[in-house]
Amino acid sequence: MTPQVQDALRGPQGEQGIQGEQGIPGESIVGPQGETGPQGIRGLQGVAGEQGIQGETGSPGISEVTQAELDELAVEISELKIALESTIDEIEPRTLENMYAVLTLQMDVDYLQRRMADLNALSEPDFDSGWVAIDPNDRSNDIYFNTEVIYDIYNVFVYMEGRVNGGIVHQKHYGMYYDGTSYYGVYWQLYSMLIRVVRTPGTTTYDFWDEVRIKIWQLPS
Repeated sequence: MTPQVQDALRGPQGEQGIQGEQGIPGESIVGPQGETGPQGIRGLQGVAGEQGIQGETGSPGISEVTQAELDELAVEISELKIALESTIDEIEPRTLENMYAVLTLQMDVDYLQRRMADLNALSEPDFDSGWVAIDPNDRSNDIYFNTEVIYDIYNVFVYMEGRVNGGIVHQKHYGMYYDGTSYYGVYWQLYSMLIRVVRTPGTTTYDFWDEVRIKIWQLPS
């Protein structure tokens, strides 16, 4: 039969049939991992970011001090020493004596201020001699006190005052002064069980001191 006869005998095409169900998927078998391939070409470098804020400068280390700087410092110290020695040489001996006298006076003032602070913290004295007549024919008079009350003569505060014939209380000529020829004034000397009041030979001193009163405070050691 020729092709033309076959086409004449074929009927019209029918509708598509219903799709069959999907078959059960087969098992997936993973094969062994292949060898790592060669590294690819390096990509282009990215754009550089902005520079950060600069931090504070740190302290220089010891290693940064050069020998030249040490030598320069040694020269400055040497020059300062020479200048100081020159200044001291220019000071007159009398000036040095005055400086020493001022320093000594300041130390005395500081000592008296501390003693006055101790006195202000006290009330009645531990020993009060009352008014005692001074022998006009004797330049020294001893006044005894109770050693149980005044037991440490190296930590005491002594207060002395004078009077003339029951008159005004005073401290005229208190202390001792020597002018190279004669002594002046009235002073006291403290011993383990007595205090000695000494009048220097001078008519004016005797005129103002015919009575004396001694007060003693025992201070904490």
